[in-house]
Amino acid sequence: MVGPIARVVICLVLGWGVALHSEKTQDCDAINPICERSDACFALDLVRETSPERAKLDHHHHSNVYIASDNIKDPEEVPNFSETARMLRGKHLRIRSVLAWMDNAGFYTYPLLVINQLRFAEKLGLIGSKKPFVYMPETHHYFTHCSKGAPNFWEKWFEPISSVDYKDLADNQIWEFNQATIQNMHHDWEAVHAYPYDTADLYVKGDVGTQQWVECMRKRAEPTIQRYIAVKQDVMNQAQWRYSKLFPSGSEVMAIHLRGTDKWITNIVQTSSYIDVVEKYLGVENKNRYIFLATEDSRMLEEIRRYVDSERLIYHPAMRGTTGDNPFYNDTLSKDQKCWDVLFDTLTMSMAGKIVKPWSAVSEFAVYFHNKYFHDQSLVVRDMQLAPMNSSKVSNCPDVRKHVSGIPRPFEEITPTS
Repeated sequence: MVGPIARVVICLVLGWGVALHSEKTQDCDAINPICERSDACFALDLVRETSPERAKLDHHHHSNVYIASDNIKDPEEVPNFSETARMLRGKHLRIRSVLAWMDNAGFYTYPLLVINQLRFAEKLGLIGSKKPFVYMPETHHYFTHCSKGAPNFWEKWFEPISSVDYKDLADNQIWEFNQATIQNMHHDWEAVHAYPYDTADLYVKGDVGTQQWVECMRKRAEPTIQRYIAVKQDVMNQAQWRYSKLFPSGSEVMAIHLRGTDKWITNIVQTSSYIDVVEKYLGVENKNRYIFLATEDSRMLEEIRRYVDSERLIYHPAMRGTTGDNPFYNDTLSKDQKCWDVLFDTLTMSMAGKIVKPWSAVSEFAVYFHNKYFHDQSLVVRDMQLAPMNSSKVSNCPDVRKHVSGIPRPFEEITPTS
């Protein structure tokens, strides 16, 4: 049997057998402009207020439009909404990225944009017999336009959400949400949020960050993820193969996510905060217990290594940075490798029986993917940054815990104390 240290060496030398998609450019079609620029397709505007003046005061969003948690119009506020909805049901929704966010959007911003556009379109009755599709061809920190292997970012790493061949569609068969609407939907109090968007410049109504709130967000996300969101099968196959090589059969694995470097929307949870739960978990007389560490921060990796026996600590050889220096911003690094790194960390966490995590989309999507791919296996989650249940803020979610099955249990219920 290959030992943990040897397994790390194997992955460094062999690259885990991953055949990276080539990032060399090729001749390809020009990017189709967003509908609001081309006027060749319909762009739906649901924003109450754009206010460029107020947008200038927002140092978070890199946008020229005002963004708020309650800035999406209700149907009765939209003139002739019934007629518009009937017209849109006869067209295909083309799901786009936020062009203003290309310089700072993390990997899981893109599936969240897809999830929330689909949720709002379905809620408003805008999807009929014409199936939606995702079109994200723009260059950003995780993708280069015209790179070989896929025509757009989504199709490189995720399965298509429908069977639509968008190359055969005329512009008059397509509609989109306009860019201001997409940005506001992403932060709307009825959207799916992977963590609370509570910053100095923005308070999202109802983002209280309690146990009840995060359970509600997971339940909101689940139907859309089950129906539409799937990572590429070759990525899933590689992740499962890696897991089988990292952990012996019968292992019990607790995944911990240390999010450092440039984390700023919510505070960084320091490594020391994880030590107690790690020591309790490994303190039980069970040689088959392992810690899987997911982190983009080399400093935090070195800190946790001081506390955990190298035979029990497993991690992928990902690209890592230091304080304030997240490698995902560095476009001299392989963009494909950056994608593999984040996907492998998330999928490995999703296969563990326990996850200890801060507010982060990387580990939150591990919970989503567990519920999609491994729902027959138990999962226990400890969210390290939960607000107290008696928070004075008003939640945007009802109390769903006692009515819903399948929501991960609070970690404290089964954490061993000896």
